[in-house]
Amino acid sequence: GAILPSLLLLLPLVAVSQFRASYDSKEGRCYLARQLIRGGLASRGDVGHWMCLVEVESEFVTSARNVITGEDHGLFQISQLYWCDRGDKGCGMPCERLRDTNLVDDIACAKMIRDTPHCAVGGCGLDQWTGYKDLCKNNITRTQAYAAAFRACGV
Repeated sequence: GAILPSLLLLLPLVAVSQFRASYDSKEGRCYLARQLIRGGLASRGDVGHWMCLVEVESEFVTSARNVITGEDHGLFQISQLYWCDRGDKGCGMPCERLRDTNLVDDIACAKMIRDTPHCAVGGCGLDQWTGYKDLCKNNITRTQAYAAAFRACGV
């Protein structure tokens, strides 16, 4: 089955916990883009795609949780059905760690999802995130706007 959020995630549904960080500012987005590149998740060539994904999945909020199902967590809205709270399967971490301000484990888990040889029904790589596939993948204007903004802040 599909391992990533459904279109319902496109509704505003951010639940906030005590560990909240938002990257929804110019400085915050520049910092986040740098972290995605440093962590090996994004390259300068595709950072605009990853930032679009984060925008549509979590609105740049680290503590985001799908309040409809409660099953998708953090900046990348990673599914607990397949990736967190699974012991040695998936990313091998509690879902709560995806909702804190430490980006290292979120980035590592997103890389694992991106690189998995067992792709979701919807596709491989970024296509495993429904929000990306539906709102970013073919939206050149949106992804190029992010890319230009990051060039302006030295990413």
